Amino acid sequence: MTINEKIKNRRLELGLSLEDVARKLGVAKSTVYRYETEEIKNMGADKIAALARVLQLSPGYLMGWEGKDSNLYYHFKSMTEDLDLSEDDIDFLVTMAQKIARKKGEGGGDAGA
Repeated sequence: MTINEKIKNRRLELGLSLEDVARKLGVAKSTVYRYETEEIKNMGADKIAALARVLQLSPGYLMGWEGKDSNLYYHFKSMTEDLDLSEDDIDFLVTMAQKIARKKGEGGGDAGA
């Protein structure tokens, strides 16, 4: 999947409009549209980082340097910014979430019980 497809797919998954993303990035709606249609091919690192934050993705995943698992880490990190957690704490949360998901996927019943 290309970066422009990732941007559009994730925006739609989150239920965000072009205007929503543009407002959060501080750019015009047409700029976000141009990101999604690959009219803008060379985004600056600052725009990629900001876009990743808005879309709750890791910049590395967005660029194709990391797999989708990196998104889970990035999502936990952004969700817990106010909690002052260490990298090890976040790694632990990601590991536990993955174990719960695997248990549920294996028919392990209610993982919260």
